[in-house]
Amino acid sequence: MKHRWHLSKLAEQRTAAALPSVVTALDELGELLGEEHDLAVLAATVTADPALAGGEAEAGRVVAVVAARRAAIQADAFARGRVLYEEKPRKFRERLAEPAALAEAETIATAA
Repeated sequence: MKHRWHLSKLAEQRTAAALPSVVTALDELGELLGEEHDLAVLAATVTADPALAGGEAEAGRVVAVVAARRAAIQADAFARGRVLYEEKPRKFRERLAEPAALAEAETIATAA
């Protein structure tokens, strides 16, 4: 995920037309994955020390709520990931190169 995000950011910096919607979508996916990870850590922490949640019963409720939220996030993240990664890496790189090539061509044409 990070590799594709970094490629998109580099392309975005080279030209304004370089897939800003992909960069935004990858940012959003990264945020979802970060939230899912935070919830996993919370569930593990509360499971390891139920007193943090106010006891066994409360810990069980917290873990159940966290599990439901994680499932929703995972479903959303997988759906977004399928769309973002349906294109093969080579095609994605070629598409990233196109706006840069156009920008270079415009620069050369303007200078001539």
